[in-house]
Amino acid sequence: MSIDHGLAGDINEGRRIGRLREILEDVSDEIKVYRERILTWEVNHSLVTINGERVEHQALPYSPTSYIRGHVVENPEDCRKDTVLVNRGNSRFDVYYDIILAKRFGCEALLLTQVETVSISPPYLQSGASEPPLGLISIKGANPKKGNLVEINLETKARIVDAYAIHAIKNGRERSKKLLLVSNHDTWLSKSKSWVVSAKIFRELNDPSNQWEYLCISGMESGAPGFSSLYWGYMARQLSKKFTDRDLAIEVRDNLALELSPGMRYQDMKGDLISPMSASFELLRNGIPSVTLGIGDTSTDQTDVIKTLKALSSNFKFSLEDLINDLLDEYSLLPPEVKSLLTNLSGKPREAKYLVRYLGRYMGLPGRIEYALFHKLVAVRKSFKHRFMFAEDNPALGIEVTRNGFLASYRSGLDREITNSYIYRLHEDLQELL
Repeated sequence: MSIDHGLAGDINEGRRIGRLREILEDVSDEIKVYRERILTWEVNHSLVTINGERVEHQALPYSPTSYIRGHVVENPEDCRKDTVLVNRGNSRFDVYYDIILAKRFGCEALLLTQVETVSISPPYLQSGASEPPLGLISIKGANPKKGNLVEINLETKARIVDAYAIHAIKNGRERSKKLLLVSNHDTWLSKSKSWVVSAKIFRELNDPSNQWEYLCISGMESGAPGFSSLYWGYMARQLSKKFTDRDLAIEVRDNLALELSPGMRYQDMKGDLISPMSASFELLRNGIPSVTLGIGDTSTDQTDVIKTLKALSSNFKFSLEDLINDLLDEYSLLPPEVKSLLTNLSGKPREAKYLVRYLGRYMGLPGRIEYALFHKLVAVRKSFKHRFMFAEDNPALGIEVTRNGFLASYRSGLDREITNSYIYRLHEDLQELL
């Protein structure tokens, strides 16, 4: 792994923090460094052959040490001992669908021809420890066919290490807004350059009417301990609790898109909703309205980006009504008992910041990751559309559509249990809020 695009907790982590400190130190009033224990992974030896020919490849986190000699299969239901499944899908969700079936039917590893991602085990979206994963190998310049003989010789190590985030502060006037610029420096997957560029933008940012802060984290693209299937965003989840009094967070990325938290409005700017795999989402769930700003290639001139940052920091609205409207399709699925409790809210911004605690992720396969208020109820009520449905929790909620005649009764009972748990929690929270 290079210093520029490293895995969370790799040997270059300290060098990346040192590089950021050099950029930030002489323009900041205060610099802090935070440490978290995360899972890192490294390859000691890796060899892959197909029909006796060496293949250019990359073993992907968190593939285990293994020696496999078997034949390629193209259908997961053909998996058995001494077989390796080839996946030609173009999204990580195609891979995760195949992993479920590969583990069930007995394949020993997966070869990926189009995408790279982290190897995890179902149930997906589990925030605690999960089962050790299968091996994932990204292959280059080869097209394995059914029946080809594959040999995989892999020696890897996974361990818990320290990962670091750096936090720089430029003090503003008394009672000024507290604004947080966010990036991540573990970019092995995204290959993003924004962690250096965003630090340089912060360096040039001069706005004494507000308190601007910069947070660059590790443990974003991997790192959750225990082979957690909710492997991303771990350090953002841990650190976001320190920043709950910030007025706005702006996450910087390489693309050119603008994404807004559900519930946010600007008079002159519009964007899609933030991604469930972003640091912005983790910050939002702790009550911080968040924006993801794509900056493109701004390695030479940051003037326009700084103008946009200042525009984003002013004149935004974050409301309960807009929060519900942005998630209305999912909100409409909720039972009347839950929605009736929410009618006690008067629509104050403070209430919107409170309600985002109920945001969570769910994933239907085939499909993708989405999020909703009261996400476990939404997941149950949408589960009939997917072969597999998972909802974020520890342990994660998992539902498989089968031909079992009792499935409808199971769903109904699960729906009632989850509804009751949300109602109990809402009663307690509303007493504190109202």
